[in-house]
Amino acid sequence: MRRVNYDSDEDHTEGTDWGDEGTRRHFISKVLTIIAFQMAFTAAITCGVLFIDPAKSFFLQY
Repeated sequence: MRRVNYDSDEDHTEGTDWGDEGTRRHFISKVLTIIAFQMAFTAAITCGVLFIDPAKSFFLQY
């Protein structure tokens, strides 16, 4: 919930107050980005482990 009554000397820029909704949304998007990178890394490791033997046999037959 965004505060309506601003003081005159208050900073109106986003990212300064943790109670601000925009900062929380930015933090959640950052966490989701980290989770997405971890999922992509895990998928790459899994595919590498699954396909290392066919790739070895494919390259070693020449």
